[in-house]
Amino acid sequence: MEDYLNRRLNELIHNLDCIKYADKDEYFQLASGRTSDYKVILDPLFKDNASRWTLGTIGQRIVERIEKERKLELVGAITGGNELAKIIARRMGRKSLGVDPHNEEPVSGFSGYPLVCEDALTSGGSILRCIRKLGYDGDAYALAIVDREEGGRENLAKNKVKLYSMTTRTKLGIISATSEAEHQ
Repeated sequence: MEDYLNRRLNELIHNLDCIKYADKDEYFQLASGRTSDYKVILDPLFKDNASRWTLGTIGQRIVERIEKERKLELVGAITGGNELAKIIARRMGRKSLGVDPHNEEPVSGFSGYPLVCEDALTSGGSILRCIRKLGYDGDAYALAIVDREEGGRENLAKNKVKLYSMTTRTKLGIISATSEAEHQ
């Protein structure tokens, strides 16, 4: 069932036109500060009922797998990650916490073990900033809808954050000249 759901998510991402390519010799500026010849815009997923169900089901299964070892608190990196955290939390009858990784103020009163949700993972910087704002120095979990496979997984691992991703650039069949050139 899990493989079916992940394939279904990939279909939804393509059908809802969530992958945008830049015109020749142009690039998108990503939140990570990097430039790329493509970007993943997942807002249409959050507005589509079939997508919300798919995201919630995959997310719930990941949370349940992790919670065999420890209880999690769902945290969303503002903006797309917060939507994912809310979808999973509602499905599981819980609350989630939205954290703005660009606001310098620490989050007070957080006492759980964080699973920080993000829409598209590039460098992992937003996730790491959220974790630090919660008073953690690594040793946490992260969940991304799309791993762009541009070093974010490795950066998170180096900081003791275990990443789960629902899909990847490779599984989506995204071919990127900038991504390939940056990592050779």
